[in-house]
Amino acid sequence: MPTPRDNENTNETILRNLLEYSKDLIYFKDLNGRFLAINDALAKNYKLTSGNEAVGRSDYDFFSKEQAECFTIDERKILETGKPLLAKEEHIALINGQDVWYSTSQFPLIDDHDKVIGTFGISRDITQSMKYLEALQDRENKLQEYRQRNEFELEQASRIHSALLPKQLSAPAGLKLDFDYRPASSIGGDFFASYQSSDEDSSGLFLCDIMGHGVSAALFTALISSLVATKAKESVDQPSEILKSINQGMLGQMPGSYATGIYSYLHRVGDGSATLTVANAGHLSPLHYKASEQAVTRIARKKAIALGIMHEANYQVDCLKMKPGDKVLFYTDGITEAANSDDDEYGRERLMKLIEALGYLEPPALIEAINDDLQNFTGETQQADDRMLILLSMTSNSSPRD
Repeated sequence: MPTPRDNENTNETILRNLLEYSKDLIYFKDLNGRFLAINDALAKNYKLTSGNEAVGRSDYDFFSKEQAECFTIDERKILETGKPLLAKEEHIALINGQDVWYSTSQFPLIDDHDKVIGTFGISRDITQSMKYLEALQDRENKLQEYRQRNEFELEQASRIHSALLPKQLSAPAGLKLDFDYRPASSIGGDFFASYQSSDEDSSGLFLCDIMGHGVSAALFTALISSLVATKAKESVDQPSEILKSINQGMLGQMPGSYATGIYSYLHRVGDGSATLTVANAGHLSPLHYKASEQAVTRIARKKAIALGIMHEANYQVDCLKMKPGDKVLFYTDGITEAANSDDDEYGRERLMKLIEALGYLEPPALIEAINDDLQNFTGETQQADDRMLILLSMTSNSSPRD
């Protein structure tokens, strides 16, 4: 059975091994803050050949006055309260100019008679961990700055895009243009506008679906808006030439970008009808509701390649005659490609059947019916693309001009 002497020897062995091999910094101090003992790791940290060289010395011998006073305050508090200080993280500047971080726990040093005779502590070097955390924080700050800058740019781009979209569309007498535009995000990728000719019986209508969204889409929208407005002033009645001009402008100023688009020339004729001349650059074919037959057909099937892809693109035209009660629906693929939770698409056939059944409705009511049917189909599925509807209608009571 071990004797008290054996236990004492064992304790001394444990303490000696702790002081010799522990990589943490271990120290013992008297009531005046002078070292009673330190381990080999701390002696090496202090540039001493052995721990004995620290005995009788204090923190003032190894640290700046300001830093040593901070240590003294902590030790006095421990001596006064008898409570330990646990895992305090400290940023310390050593006398040699090195900056280090320690996690320190300090305790009251108690003798065999339960009397407090000083303090002892254990410090672990956490410099690398703190540098890693600082790097992470710096990266987070930069990401936050980027997000804020990006949000500002998106907000500005959204304002640009919104400013370019018309509040209303103009059409010749007897014709009416209604629209509904619902972007999938704060910045849409669709654009549409009407252009009045010097002849009040005529006007132009342009719509396009621009590649992508965000800031780039807003910039493309601004350029396309300028291109089509400039050309429409010169030849509002030339759909093919206008699309050619837009195509060349995009290839020259926006390489690598593209857009599908349609330009239509609307002309009110003297017999109470109207003609619609359409050039199509890769866009979805508009739908024509014939009131007399209550039937729906596709128009502008002579599609050419999308805008901004090929220099020698040619855009043929389709011509259509509209009579009172007729309607023509222009739309983007955000309508027909809208999907439900089963990943089924709304589709053109469903849209055509709906217009065939409800084409008699007034334009705002028909647009609302399309949106309602689309919402019923998609349910809670998030909108993935911009949705644009433009409905050209000829009033039933239209009469020839005098």
